[in-house]
Amino acid sequence: MRRETLVGLASRSLLVPALAFALTLGAALGVLPSDHPRVAHAASIASAQDGNWDAPTTWTGGVVPGAEDTVTVGAGHTVTVVAGTSAAAASLAVAGAVVNNGILTVSGAISGAGSVSQYVGATLSAGGDVTVTTLSAVTNPNTVNYTGAAQTVKGTTYHHLGISGSATKTLAGATSTNGYLRVAAGAAATTAGGVAIGTELCLAAAAQFTVAAGHTVTVGGNVEVGSATCGTAGADAVLTNNGIVTVSGAVSGGGTLVNAANATLNLGGSGTIATLTATASPNTVNYAGAGQTVKGTTYHHLTFSGTSAAMFGDVTVNGTLGLTNGTVQTGASALILPASGSVNRTTGHVIGNLRKDVATGATARTFEVGMQGFAPVTVVFGNVTVAGSLTVSTTAGDHPSTGWSGLSSTQSVNRYWTLTNGGISFDTYGVTFTFPAGNLDGGTSTDALLVGRYDGGAWTLPTVGTRTATTTQVTGLTAFGDFQIAQVAVAVAPPPVVVPPTPTPVPVPLPVPAPADLPTVALGAPSIAATSTLLPATVVATSSTGAYATVSVPAGALLIGSTVQVAAIVSQAALTTAAPPPTGLSIVAGFQINARTNLGVALTGNFFKPVVVEFFLPTASVPAGTVAQDLVLAFWNGTTWTAVPATVVINGNGSAVVTASLTHFTVFSVQSRPPTPATPATGTFSPAPVAGVTITSWSGGDLTGLLTALTGSKSAWVFVGGRTIGYVINAPAFVNADFVALYPTGAPAGTFMVVVR
Repeated sequence: MRRETLVGLASRSLLVPALAFALTLGAALGVLPSDHPRVAHAASIASAQDGNWDAPTTWTGGVVPGAEDTVTVGAGHTVTVVAGTSAAAASLAVAGAVVNNGILTVSGAISGAGSVSQYVGATLSAGGDVTVTTLSAVTNPNTVNYTGAAQTVKGTTYHHLGISGSATKTLAGATSTNGYLRVAAGAAATTAGGVAIGTELCLAAAAQFTVAAGHTVTVGGNVEVGSATCGTAGADAVLTNNGIVTVSGAVSGGGTLVNAANATLNLGGSGTIATLTATASPNTVNYAGAGQTVKGTTYHHLTFSGTSAAMFGDVTVNGTLGLTNGTVQTGASALILPASGSVNRTTGHVIGNLRKDVATGATARTFEVGMQGFAPVTVVFGNVTVAGSLTVSTTAGDHPSTGWSGLSSTQSVNRYWTLTNGGISFDTYGVTFTFPAGNLDGGTSTDALLVGRYDGGAWTLPTVGTRTATTTQVTGLTAFGDFQIAQVAVAVAPPPVVVPPTPTPVPVPLPVPAPADLPTVALGAPSIAATSTLLPATVVATSSTGAYATVSVPAGALLIGSTVQVAAIVSQAALTTAAPPPTGLSIVAGFQINARTNLGVALTGNFFKPVVVEFFLPTASVPAGTVAQDLVLAFWNGTTWTAVPATVVINGNGSAVVTASLTHFTVFSVQSRPPTPATPATGTFSPAPVAGVTITSWSGGDLTGLLTALTGSKSAWVFVGGRTIGYVINAPAFVNADFVALYPTGAPAGTFMVVVR
């Protein structure tokens, strides 16, 4: 075997079978140019002076290092990789300085007491450990890639940092990036200390990133797991947190984020990652931003400390739900607390469906809900025999069906609550509703608030318990539904209107007499019927004379659960003594009609709809010769009888039916005037009459003239003989020729004054 030496390739040998030789190229042969084909065998090449990496004069022997070479940059030398060029080495030992403006690839270690500096647009790839004393890689942008097997990532500040290759890369303490940290497909990394990532942590398909226990990782932007942003997308990418991870932006991608036992995940953005595993006990996920999307999954501890978050799927919290600040909106989903779950609230609340498991026995649950303010609900069960769940929400504004609940929409708490049973069996429960003081309508008395329960299209009024300035309690409930808090609705009475007899009675709002002003008379056995808002009710009471009153209450006329009581007055003589009728009239039948709420409170306001009352008088109660104009329906106002417009029908057998539409109940009587011959009425009008108007008395006399009313008036009264007679003006300015008014027979001659009311 012979060995020959080539001058200029010191210590580099070529081995040929059966022959070993060394060839030395002398100076006379010159130096090989940098682009001359070279034999691809490892060499140790050292810098000779400052210069560019691709310049032969920079290197001892005039040979530019290749990817297979071991390169040393000597002390005091600065070697520069020029922008737009590439350089490579098997390893790099730096005693001086390397300045990278292009692409530098080192398949092995980068070591030495010198420095490697990354400049704009530079890329450095290292396949071994990087232990060089100074690695300056903060210039924006530049990238350092760790591409080998089990490497240690130097603890320094990078702009962009890439992880690729086999085995696991270990990020030393104090590692940070101003840009991204990307883990390529199939690569893995773990922490050995705190890591701060400037803009993005991204894992490609099958990539893994593990935060070790006790370590903190902060990400100034988003986290993408299994994303194509950093290579190939894939569901098998996994980010495992055993320490504390704080993300300013969103967590997304098709992969999995595992929040392990004792770990904390703080999210400033939305959680839309395909899989978030956060059930380990204990671990905490904290949504700390604004306008966040909450991942619909099961959590151990879940905290909301930001300003707002929204759910797009059911969320279950096995541990503690922290409502530190702001709101979380559930939408159509539910925030669920099983029996093991609890709530730790500071100032936050749930907008939407909060569902809690309810255990057996005497159980109490508080629901931290609200909308446009905190409005929690506390439910106390007497005895739960079958465990289940209860879902509670509250909605701003009055219930859409309040208008026919019998509750006031102008004296209410401007919100309602919805309670939905999830399989609980129980005896009774009580509930306390809390509301912001600002929810109350002006003028609302909290001491007078009732609670209406709406379920299946019907309203009921549960028993009210304790009231405070911002809470109302109801007790003894056996079912759930929607709940509205308000005072009893009181209809506002329109101006008094009296009409002549017509086939269709017109309701007249009646003054409300004080109970002490009602006549003290004996009543017959009362007839009572309950009313609702959905079905009409009819009540009939009959007197000893055979007269009877039929009260027909339409749906929605009275408060939900009200009762109507009708009783005939036993003695007409006693009623006449207690409440004398006007001169010339006699009482032929009397009835007392009352209405009360389901709590026994008398209804003191006018009804929501007119109530039709029909009084039947048998033949024996109607004087012979009576015509329709001889019968008057009147109510007792506490001091006198006041006529009520009514339709009177005299039947062929002499019996009579008097029908009227009423908006309030009190004592009513049918009064009769003895039949008298028709006599013409006389008198004068003010203003002066004009021909063409007929005024007909009850007994038939006529008087002609024109009555002028104030412009815009719709109703008027005529004072005749000291009595008030009413009529309706159909035209806004004056009475037409078809006008008919009623006034008592026998009125003295005098001035008939038209008074517009």
